[in-house]
Amino acid sequence: MTFINQWIHIWNLCKNDVIHMLRVAGGGEVQASTEAGKKPSLLILSIHIPLRRMHGYQINQNLESLDQLAGCLTQLPDPVPTENQVLIDVKCAGMNFFDTLQVRGLYQDQPPFPFIPGAELSGVISSNSPIPKGCPFVPGKTRVFGSTQGCYATKACVAWDQLIEIPPGLDFEHSAAIFVTYPTSYASLINRGKLKKGEWCLVHAAAGGVGIAAVQIAKGE
Repeated sequence: MTFINQWIHIWNLCKNDVIHMLRVAGGGEVQASTEAGKKPSLLILSIHIPLRRMHGYQINQNLESLDQLAGCLTQLPDPVPTENQVLIDVKCAGMNFFDTLQVRGLYQDQPPFPFIPGAELSGVISSNSPIPKGCPFVPGKTRVFGSTQGCYATKACVAWDQLIEIPPGLDFEHSAAIFVTYPTSYASLINRGKLKKGEWCLVHAAAGGVGIAAVQIAKGE
């Protein structure tokens, strides 16, 4: 199954489930909302940075607590895309468990200081972004989600082959939180586990992103 077809399959499996959105504003305020009378089945953590100039959460030393992350917001120069990259106006960024480890220096893959954390985002191709050969995206128009280091910022450079166009009906908040967790669960259950219709699937921990994705994928399959 190709990369694009795998994403289409994941989307078709999970698009009808109820959504529970948890947002973290630039100042650190947490807001949660759930469809009335229904239990949440997809946990989404998104960081919004409503600033015009390029800003990001820059880590200059290991944090002792995640509460210190809000104090790392600073103005930065605009990132410059390299070959095969496009510039993204970031709308939302997903937060995963390894992000919380990385900012405290506890993850096995630590970028050098200073760095911007965050590994998945959603946004729009910037109006002034270069378009590499073969890239189908339109500057200032195409909505995308994908992965790169440095997503906790208002702009980010991403290899265009690590981006997927956001399908109709999916907003920025939702799409920012599926690029890492859902393929992880999909690869485990479908690619390696060969899960088939009619089989039972036991998910030991269904409260985190990967576990929730596993429940949805198993249910959809």
